[in-house]
Amino acid sequence: QVATTLLLLGKVEVKKESRDNAISYFKHSMQTSKELNDDKAVAAALYEIGGVLEIRRKKGEAMECYKEVLRLTTTSGDSITRAQTFSRMGVILAELEDFDDALKAYEKAKNMYIKLKGETAIEVGQTVHNIAGIYDSREEFDKSRDAFTTAHSIFLEKLGPDDLAVALALNNLAINHARRKEFKKARQLCTESLRIRRDRLGPEHLDTCDTIYNMAYIYDEEGKMGNAMTYYVESLEAYRGTLGPDDLEVANCFQHIGCLHMKKNEEELAMRAYVEAIRIYQLHKEDGAGMATIMLNMGKMYVKRGEHESAIESLAQCLRIQKSSKCEQTEIAATCGYIGLAYSGQHLQVEARNFFERALKIYNDVDKKDSLEYAHVLLNMGGFLSQEEEGNDEALRMFHEALEIYKTNCGEESDQVANALVKIGIIHNKRVDYEEALKFLTSGLKIRTTLFGRDDMKVASTLFEIGKVMQEWGDSDEAIDTFDEVIRIIRIHHGQRSIMNAQAFERLGAINLEKADYITALQCFSEATAIHKQVLGEDCVEVGHTLLLVAAVHDARREEDAALASYSDALRIFKNKIGPEDVLVASALNKIGMNHARRKNYEKALRLCSEAFRIRKLRLGDNHIDVADSCLNLAKVLDEWGKDDQALQFYKEGLDLYKSQLGDEDVQVAKCYQHVGGIHAKQNDNILAIQCYVETIRIYKLKKGLDNLEAGLALFNLGRVYVKTAEYDKALPCFQESLRIRQSQLGDAHMDVVAVQRYIEAIERKRLR
Repeated sequence: QVATTLLLLGKVEVKKESRDNAISYFKHSMQTSKELNDDKAVAAALYEIGGVLEIRRKKGEAMECYKEVLRLTTTSGDSITRAQTFSRMGVILAELEDFDDALKAYEKAKNMYIKLKGETAIEVGQTVHNIAGIYDSREEFDKSRDAFTTAHSIFLEKLGPDDLAVALALNNLAINHARRKEFKKARQLCTESLRIRRDRLGPEHLDTCDTIYNMAYIYDEEGKMGNAMTYYVESLEAYRGTLGPDDLEVANCFQHIGCLHMKKNEEELAMRAYVEAIRIYQLHKEDGAGMATIMLNMGKMYVKRGEHESAIESLAQCLRIQKSSKCEQTEIAATCGYIGLAYSGQHLQVEARNFFERALKIYNDVDKKDSLEYAHVLLNMGGFLSQEEEGNDEALRMFHEALEIYKTNCGEESDQVANALVKIGIIHNKRVDYEEALKFLTSGLKIRTTLFGRDDMKVASTLFEIGKVMQEWGDSDEAIDTFDEVIRIIRIHHGQRSIMNAQAFERLGAINLEKADYITALQCFSEATAIHKQVLGEDCVEVGHTLLLVAAVHDARREEDAALASYSDALRIFKNKIGPEDVLVASALNKIGMNHARRKNYEKALRLCSEAFRIRKLRLGDNHIDVADSCLNLAKVLDEWGKDDQALQFYKEGLDLYKSQLGDEDVQVAKCYQHVGGIHAKQNDNILAIQCYVETIRIYKLKKGLDNLEAGLALFNLGRVYVKTAEYDKALPCFQESLRIRQSQLGDAHMDVVAVQRYIEAIERKRLR
């Protein structure tokens, strides 16, 4: 009687949460029972001690108590105490993620309860419910659904439709169906669970809050962002009211709310939610999955904004959390992929490639080369590689590999497939393979128009790429129509506040510049500048880009002062925003240098172009195409200054670079031959001059056709060399062909046409003599 009374007093203290007192009573009860050699009573006391130790999170000590209970009750056969003990051991083993042993313990408990109380006993339902939890943890969702369904049936029969155990089973079944993408069923079950908990526990009870949160999760997984947001906000307020403003559940709600804002491209709202979540996580020194998700999403957001240093900082913290928490390798791979993307935005090629390759290796190691995540990394790495000319082939291979993965996982008509098609089209455009480019881009456009309608922003971005192909292919009217359509779509969504809108205006300006419609070109560039200033600030780099284009219009109109002012303003912006040794600074210096060359300020022109040459070699290496352009500019300045030997040296260096980078038959190679021929002609090296002009003509006719003005110039120059060598029979056909080309392109009254006619007339007079 004393032992029993002590046991009861201990249970009272447990309810009062006086755990030290409870253990003291249980130990006294156990000692008294030992003195009586009553193993059953000793086991009962040990079982209660194990329960208190569990509450105190002393799982190892609790397990030792339960093992001793089983030893003491071995001879008594199946009993409720043994069944309860196996059940408690199952709980501890499940918490320790020893799922196999946990399942064995629960099965023993279940079988004992069935033997002692029948198959539909409440204890059987509770144990089956715990078994379902194990299957859930092992992602065996079919088995867990069956077990939850069995538990629900038992609770419904024994306790009625409004019992809290029924609500618990419904809640877990709902999540199970959501994981299986059976969202309608999941919502029905969760709604019923929420009704029971609200009625029985009230709106502010923690279990009610949990069910509201689960409803948000279901809608979130279903992709119904509006409904998900409603329930996340409701669960946030419920948790705040129940647990206080600084609880981890509140932080989790903020994290999910931030993710929803991210999906809706509401970056400022996402950032506010994330900042609040981080504050709470840091308060609890919590570096778990929630914090990792926030850091990953913030990193992605910074990458999108072009804030690459902030992106790397956030993503590195995410990677640290993922590694310390021993998360899935595929999650680490995804983060590595985004770090690679951030480094590529900083043009740090070695670091970017390292992280991209690390991500791909992880996916390969865990046999996930057919996963969507692997395809995403392929697309991002391909985009990085395609920044350089020599990376296009590898990028194209990656885009095609990603395309096949998307077709298999998402369907032939998915936006992922469209995205890959567009990227492949962009590469073909870079390779001057315009037909292939249009084939892939129009395929992507068709999918996106079908999915989203003709006024969607993704349709606008695809049209923008098609417009670029049309522009570069020379179909200026079609390009203008396409860019006009891009601007129309963007205005529907953003008014004038869109960078793509500014880029479209820049393209339209460039096309009108080529068509010598200078007024329209300046209007387009003015529109682009206004948008850039409004969206990105007065002195943003993009304004500098547009100023270079404005200056090009002034150059074409021979407005040297206006051109110099725009070039100088662009240079100021580039130096302030990206430093004095960026390649954009070099571009502006080159333009200003050539402007001074046209003014005969050769010394200043040479100094500016030399600095541009130095920067390009420093930043791009000795063999880059832009270095070849700088060689050509330096040569032109020296050529006009009359320093023929130095000019010839730079012309030849540029020629060798163009050949190595573009091939022997590129138009830039022809231009160099034209200039080299001019130097040789001035120095009376007529044989070399003739060789250069002949090669120039051959390349232009091959690449540009029979009526190209540059070919006409080379024919004119070749004719003049033949005149110098008194080879009039060779000179005359050159002048005649040059005249035909110039008349067809410039008309009869143009000064270049008149110049050729004079040579022809002079040769014909000589013949008459």
